[in-house]
Amino acid sequence: MKTICQVCMHHCALEPGQTGLCRARKNEGGDLETVKAFIARAQESCHVELTTLIVPGENDSALDMEAQAKWIAALRPTIPLHITRFFPRYHMRDREATDVEQLYRLAGIAKKYLQKVYVGNV
Repeated sequence: MKTICQVCMHHCALEPGQTGLCRARKNEGGDLETVKAFIARAQESCHVELTTLIVPGENDSALDMEAQAKWIAALRPTIPLHITRFFPRYHMRDREATDVEQLYRLAGIAKKYLQKVYVGNV
C-alpha cells in the first residue's frame, strides 16, 4: 500500500520500502499490530502522545474510537490522545472534512477511558 508523504513539495507516493525524494520519510509497509507493539514498548520507557486523524468513512465510528481508547487505557490511561480533523487535500479529495461535532462526540467517548483527550485542527 502506498503512503503519501507531505513533508516537502514533492508529495511522493511511496511503495513499501521506498524513501521519498527529500529522504524525510520512508514507507516501511507497517500494519496496525506493528504500530501497537511499538507504542506498547515505547510507553514503558518514555513519554508518548498519540494522534488520530479522523477521516470520514474510514475511522469515524463510535465503535472505532471506543476500541482505540480502551486499548490505550489498558496501557496507561494517562497517555494523551489528540483527535484531529481531516481536510480533503491532494490525493484524498473524495470525502468531506471531518464534522467538528463528530470530533467532539468521539472525544467524549475517549474521555470515558482516557484522562487526557484533546480535539485539534478545528
